[in-house]
Amino acid sequence: AGRSGSLQTGDRILSVNGKNTESLAHDDVVQLLKNAEEIVNLEIEYDAPINGPPPDEGVITKTVLICLKKEGSTFGFTISGGAQKGRPLTVSYVRPGTVAYRSGTMKAGDRLLKLNGMALKHATHSEVVLLLKNAKRKISLELEYD
Repeated sequence: AGRSGSLQTGDRILSVNGKNTESLAHDDVVQLLKNAEEIVNLEIEYDAPINGPPPDEGVITKTVLICLKKEGSTFGFTISGGAQKGRPLTVSYVRPGTVAYRSGTMKAGDRLLKLNGMALKHATHSEVVLLLKNAKRKISLELEYD
């Protein structure tokens, strides 16, 4: 998670592979993580402004437009965040071997700005998941990354 850039110091782990961790002691959460398989699904919470860091912090962001063709029922990536959480919609995982992975462009931590030309700044997680599920064959995504 640290290598993906999607987990930072101060983030709160709410669940590990679907198991709620809010009432667990720190050592119990560490044990859950140690016992997990190679791929771990984390639900995290953190405090961050929806528009990202202030411009005076010297962060340079770039955008890229990619087109993906659906394979079966998936594009091969998962997202987190959304307007309801006060966080940008972010790529949380790119599954190896999928069209998103083979594109070589999409990475965990990328922020979703637009889907098929539609701005996503005020979209909720569930709205975007539904749009992706209902997409026919191809989508275009505008992504932002640091």
